[in-house]
Amino acid sequence: MSNHSEKLILEKLTLLVQENLDNPSFSLDSLGKELGISRSQLHRTVKNQTQLSITLFARSVRLQKAKELLSTTDQRISEIAYSVGIDSPQSFSKYFTDEFGISPTDFRKNSEPVLEQIHIDSEVISIAVLPFVNMSNDPEQEYFSDGITEEIINVFAQIPRLKVAGRTSSFSFKNKNQDLRNIGNLLNVRYLLEGSVRKSGNKLRITAQLIEAQEGFHLYSGKWDRELEDIFDIQDEISLAILHEIKIKLLGNEKENLLKRFTNNIAAYQLYMQGRFHHYKFSGTKGFHKAIDFYKAAITLEPNYANAYAGIAHCYMHLWFMSDISPKESIDFAKTAIQKALALDHEDADSHVADGEMKFWHDWDFAAAEKSFKKALALNPNLLSAHFHYGLFCGFVNDFDLAERHLMYALELDPFSGVIQSAMCLGLWLAGRSEESLALANKNIEKYPNFWWGYTNKLMNLIETRQFEAALPVAEKLCKIYPNSTSKYLLGLVYIFTAQIEKANVIVEELEERAENGFACNYILGQMHIALGEYKKGYFCFEKSLEQHECEMLFINHAFRNKRGIKEDPHFSKFFKAIDALQVYS
Repeated sequence: MSNHSEKLILEKLTLLVQENLDNPSFSLDSLGKELGISRSQLHRTVKNQTQLSITLFARSVRLQKAKELLSTTDQRISEIAYSVGIDSPQSFSKYFTDEFGISPTDFRKNSEPVLEQIHIDSEVISIAVLPFVNMSNDPEQEYFSDGITEEIINVFAQIPRLKVAGRTSSFSFKNKNQDLRNIGNLLNVRYLLEGSVRKSGNKLRITAQLIEAQEGFHLYSGKWDRELEDIFDIQDEISLAILHEIKIKLLGNEKENLLKRFTNNIAAYQLYMQGRFHHYKFSGTKGFHKAIDFYKAAITLEPNYANAYAGIAHCYMHLWFMSDISPKESIDFAKTAIQKALALDHEDADSHVADGEMKFWHDWDFAAAEKSFKKALALNPNLLSAHFHYGLFCGFVNDFDLAERHLMYALELDPFSGVIQSAMCLGLWLAGRSEESLALANKNIEKYPNFWWGYTNKLMNLIETRQFEAALPVAEKLCKIYPNSTSKYLLGLVYIFTAQIEKANVIVEELEERAENGFACNYILGQMHIALGEYKKGYFCFEKSLEQHECEMLFINHAFRNKRGIKEDPHFSKFFKAIDALQVYS
């Protein structure tokens, strides 16, 4: 039989399989009769043309159709499996993964368009979950009431049709007796959920009330007197009851995510909540280490606790980024935690955010970083941390419009967040809009006088605009609030530019000692040496920073944008080109 004849038979065979995808009586035995050739001849033809058996070829045709349905319909995966003639969803998932190297779930997620237009529809239902009041006699139980509040916020945030005020904004009303209608106006939400928690040993009493914010009247109230081991059921019951009251009907995947549990171990869950309690304080080195200790304790009791691993990764990344800990003590631990979290639950959006942070800030793999951030947004379009970190990423690759849209979206969800407002400042600075950035930094400092990032942003803008005398008290204040390497380096620069060289040299010596002990200080040392006119020392510091992938090196093009002499110097130009090259990715 000629090659042309075999190709015609293969085309007819493909059509036959496609036409009989949902025909349970259709069998491979009938294929030869339909095509007018013997089964053995058909087998030889398929083998010659595809290197597959008839069975595997027919399966491949079915899977190609399934791939199309996953991209173009909203059918459930099990429905697609049956519609292409594979009667077991488990087998379908295995066959699909073997054929295309990706699971049906991940293929569908990757096929979905990620937010191109970032906005909150005014018709979307909006709610704020206010901090549940700790009614226990023990103030140490506050982590537990906070944890329940956060769990409900996280559950609601997974529902696309529900706008949920962010944690920081909701918690800004903690222990404040304000009019509920005023809170609703400030957070721009239609509904408020408030409640209380009384925990005594293993006994729990939890109350919850749903309030219509504009009029201030109660729509729903519930009370649960249960054992501690029922906490997961109670959280589910509260969430489902509130969604029912505000007329949100859950779809299949939403309900699965809503009722998803990362552990059934109550002791591990309480340790995790304590870790998150200290993590979200963003109080500095000791606070992050305390959070890590609680997360690790939770994992000791529940080795497969994906959320705890993600929490560890975020804490180590922050400690490394702020040079509070050496890369040897942080990066490997963070990477291991990220890999473990993703292995345990590849559908956890927060773990993909942590993965994106690592690939962006440390690995300098911008294409992989963007993929991780977009994966997180596909899994949870309302995830604040995904918009926050992806927005910063877009700023560093000079897509300032997209950066602003994602950061503004995050700010709409969490308008009282000093962290997000500070990220907006940084985004404006990256875009070269120093005047706007400085104005926003001043507002942030007024609102959050003890938050270090506002002072950092203000200093960066004052230094760039050469307002050195005004920068000095700001730098001194920053070092009192958060005396880490970055704060001291900024103070050192101000000392140099105000001719206080001896004081600057004291800081240089301290940072050099930290660099020798493995801390990420080479880039900031390089900047200080260049400001001192010590170009050779600055060059060698930049070389070490580039070699070690210090995250601060990613700032080099922005930090030196007004210093053409350094950027055009043939010795230094390679550093700027190296970072420029990272922005060219596909």
